[in-house]
Amino acid sequence: MKKLRVILILLLFIPSIVFAGTKTTVTFKECVDGDTAKFNVNGEEKTARFLAIDTPETVKPNTAVQPYGKQASEYTCSALTNAKKIELENDPNATKDKYGRILVWVWVDDSLLNDDLVKLGLAKVAYLYDDYTYTSELKKDELVAKSQKLNIWSSENTSSTSTTAATSLSSATDIVISVIFVILVLLLCIFNKSYRHKMVNMVKRKSTNEIKKMLK
Repeated sequence: MKKLRVILILLLFIPSIVFAGTKTTVTFKECVDGDTAKFNVNGEEKTARFLAIDTPETVKPNTAVQPYGKQASEYTCSALTNAKKIELENDPNATKDKYGRILVWVWVDDSLLNDDLVKLGLAKVAYLYDDYTYTSELKKDELVAKSQKLNIWSSENTSSTSTTAATSLSSATDIVISVIFVILVLLLCIFNKSYRHKMVNMVKRKSTNEIKKMLK
């Protein structure tokens, strides 16, 4: 009787062992961007998000097209359009994202598209919420792409991003300094009546100049 129970328990786990990580042959329907596409899966249209990677944005609402986003999209679309065989592989530790898209490994003619994008510097390893099947391979290839400064890892792209961040920080700092200056002057005027009129006029001039600088 005990042996029978053990066998029954093992049988319950067999489906998960067999189907976890299996590949399903699909047909390509539509490309969305570098890391998202639509496929016909067993007669049903599915939007698939490529697991464990992130390509620069091209179609995200209220977001400008990011450097190398177009190249990533073109590469993905070309690979899927010209593929002789496309397979989607599920990962035991991932199913769908918050938008209802299936999370998958995409195999194009026996080559892992997720990893190909990372190797070319058109995607970075991202959204690692668990230990996924090919995470270690992706991380190794990302290090190589970084060392070779490919595309998104190029010095030009990196310096551009750094410059934008530095400019934003500088602007924010100027605004904070201006606000602090105005507050200090107002406090001085409140507690020292003899300088009130003089300081009020100076504050007006200073504020006007600061506003003009920020608007340039």
